[in-house]
Amino acid sequence: MSKELVIVDDNPINLKLLESILENNFELRLFADPSLAIDSIKQKKPDMILLDIKMPKMDGFEACREIKKESEFADIPVIFLSASNDSESKQLAQNAGGVDYIEKPFKIDEIMRKVNQYLTE
Repeated sequence: MSKELVIVDDNPINLKLLESILENNFELRLFADPSLAIDSIKQKKPDMILLDIKMPKMDGFEACREIKKESEFADIPVIFLSASNDSESKQLAQNAGGVDYIEKPFKIDEIMRKVNQYLTE
């Protein structure tokens, strides 16, 4: 059975790019709105979440904390996606419950390596 990923990014170009990179290896649920993603996650638990940080209404840190406060979702690996590569953002990502951090612009090999790493742990 193939692993299922939820991808949340308010930029449709980023969503399309991630979809093209990952669609052959995983089942995907794509969202531009973190609130809709959270509702979907609560309906059906995914194997992993790729989560943009800077989004309107709710940022990725807040979305991750919202997901992780439910004990049944605490073990879902969350990889944050961000154009910021400063140590403060990386620390905030870790504090919010993220397992890793992928910088934009995306590198295909890095995405595949990190997704596979956390799906096999």
